Amino acid sequence: MNGIRQYFLLVALLALFFNEAVAQPPLQEKRIYLVDVTASMEGKGEVETPDIFQTVKESLAETIQQIYDTTTVIEIIPFSNKVYKGIYGKVANKDSLINCVNELTIRKGDTNIADAWSYGLTRLDTTKINYFFVLTDGLHNCGPKKEELYHRLSGWNDLSAGKYMFAFYVMLTPNAKESEICRIADENRNMWKIESLDINASLVKTSLTVRKNVFYDRSVQIYFDSNNPNLNLNKVGIEVSLEDNPYYDIENQRMIGTNGPLSFDIKEKCAKEKIPQCDTLDLTIKHNSEEYPFVFITPDIVSVEITNQGTRTVTMSINGERVDSLLDFGSVRFKEPLVGLFKADIFRKSLRYWPYSLAVPDTAIYTAKVTLSFNGEAVRSNSSIRLNLLDENNKSMSEQEGFGYTSETLSASKDVKEFLLDYKVIPTLGNIKFSGKIIAETTAVDSVGSVAVKTGQDKVGVWRLSQEIEPNVLAWILWIVSILLLLLLAYLLIKLIVKLARFIFGALTSLSNTKNKVRGDFTELSGELRMGNNNKSISEKAKEKSKYKTLPWVGQNYEQGDYSHGKRVLVLGESHYCGSPEEFVPDITINVIKDVLDPDSEHEAYKNTYTKFAKAFSGIFGKLEQSDKVRIWHSLAFYNYVQFPITGPRTAPTEQEFRDSEAAFWNVLVELQPDLIIVWGQRLYKHLPGCGHQAQDVTIGDGKSIETWEYTLSNGHTVRVLPINHPSSGFNPEKWHRVIKLVCR
Repeated sequence: MNGIRQYFLLVALLALFFNEAVAQPPLQEKRIYLVDVTASMEGKGEVETPDIFQTVKESLAETIQQIYDTTTVIEIIPFSNKVYKGIYGKVANKDSLINCVNELTIRKGDTNIADAWSYGLTRLDTTKINYFFVLTDGLHNCGPKKEELYHRLSGWNDLSAGKYMFAFYVMLTPNAKESEICRIADENRNMWKIESLDINASLVKTSLTVRKNVFYDRSVQIYFDSNNPNLNLNKVGIEVSLEDNPYYDIENQRMIGTNGPLSFDIKEKCAKEKIPQCDTLDLTIKHNSEEYPFVFITPDIVSVEITNQGTRTVTMSINGERVDSLLDFGSVRFKEPLVGLFKADIFRKSLRYWPYSLAVPDTAIYTAKVTLSFNGEAVRSNSSIRLNLLDENNKSMSEQEGFGYTSETLSASKDVKEFLLDYKVIPTLGNIKFSGKIIAETTAVDSVGSVAVKTGQDKVGVWRLSQEIEPNVLAWILWIVSILLLLLLAYLLIKLIVKLARFIFGALTSLSNTKNKVRGDFTELSGELRMGNNNKSISEKAKEKSKYKTLPWVGQNYEQGDYSHGKRVLVLGESHYCGSPEEFVPDITINVIKDVLDPDSEHEAYKNTYTKFAKAFSGIFGKLEQSDKVRIWHSLAFYNYVQFPITGPRTAPTEQEFRDSEAAFWNVLVELQPDLIIVWGQRLYKHLPGCGHQAQDVTIGDGKSIETWEYTLSNGHTVRVLPINHPSSGFNPEKWHRVIKLVCR
């Protein structure tokens, strides 16, 4: 009975510890107790058991009495073969709760832990810290099968992930100990088994999640809090390890002080550009459990959210000179000729022609080029920016007269990006200054120049541009000279008009119209397009139809070719037999191979076919061990040619089904690029596509040989085809191993 009382002392310490830990995070606590009330708790079962029921009730009452947080919710759920009405309330009403505990009685029925567990899960409160206790003195022996209990217990791993949920499976007597439940408790997160409570336990709490940006600082600290003030965490031997991953490892583990924190450094395992900017990894916390078996670290697996990201910056430059928060476009000077008497339209049009065009200023349209550069971190983040210039009234300058620019989004790259501003001079405005603010709409950008920004629209600086109008003396001189010349020419022309009048009139009457005939010749072009299946390339055949309906099995070591001297080998079966069309799913081939490799799967006759071929391929003619099967099938690819379910036993595919499966076959060859195809059966071999050419026969002795075929893919890769007897019947593994070995040399 001392063990029982010590257990509830442990629970009381739990209460004290977690009440202190609840401050981070500030969540209230809920405790759920599933209490076995079968007759065995009073020693009345078929199996001899101690009478512990009264002690259990007293200890439960004592546990409630020692919880000091009055907001803690207590729920006690009695069960035997079913769940009974429970006890519910807050510690603020602990007297009432304790009275209810003392009134608990033994109920009829055997022990149904599975349904009690399921009901207890419905009482979890995700807004609180949940502590879930199962108290039993025996094994599950009624209701759902034991396997169902194991299944439900195993679901705790997914249910509690990322939450403050802790489960304790308390085996009150040795009769309750079961190896499978112990295994489940050991393998599940946030679940512990308690088989004996002869010594006090120390509970050490950590956070569920640790966040760290290792771009500038690789040091991480894990803080601990223990209910036992006398526990020296430095002596407990706490160590951490990251789950296996290609990016990070840890080093320099050290405990700072007596009770932490535990400090360590995160080390990069590859180049920074190959590391994701954000990644979440599991950090497993272990201690010297042999010397300190009653020290529990809750949780013992922490999620580490690692950020590897520096400041993402965009810099601005004008004419190669970097600017910070001021875009000074300078002054636009314009020599305006159209003033006073020279505002007439004729003078404006004259500026299109020489020599007046010499007086047109080249600054009528001013273009400014702003260069935007993304740093390396911005490139890693695929950052983007869109600039917009606003006037002092918050109106976009792209909508203002004279201004023009495309406010497009510029994506980050190692190359610089350009923002172009066009301004067409408006002479009527005279001398004027424009100014306003620069708005940047950014994604994954931390600063523009020296101005920090958030994702969205931020002011990153100001801009200014001035227009200055100057007199155009050259144009005025040219126009005055031109006017004088025109007056002189007018006088001379009047004299000539009289003399030329008669001549011009006679010339006009003598004019005649001429006609031209246009002829064209039309020709027709006819041709004939001839196409044949054998004239198409394999890549063209692969494009005729969509991807295959069933996915091929591709072993993990297919590329290495463990048993084929480095050659990639595709094993080609004919078809799948299905009891109904619904069984014909995309993963059917993969599932068949998985079933062949599953040591716990029931043996079926069809598996003999795969076993005989595996022996022929590997040369292992004795019993195949499980490790041999795994290695053999993971060195191969397997695919069934016919892409339609065969619903009748001993039924051959139709000719149409063979033809309609050809395109999918080409897709498989193009994707897998096999060096050798081993075809199961002559029937399938005869129905393979006829393109390609016959390869060298394989000589097997006694004057006998086996025909082989060869396909050439669109990339020039050749695929040799070897037909063998179907392994299902009349198949000699030793004979065919010699043939396969000859082809794979």
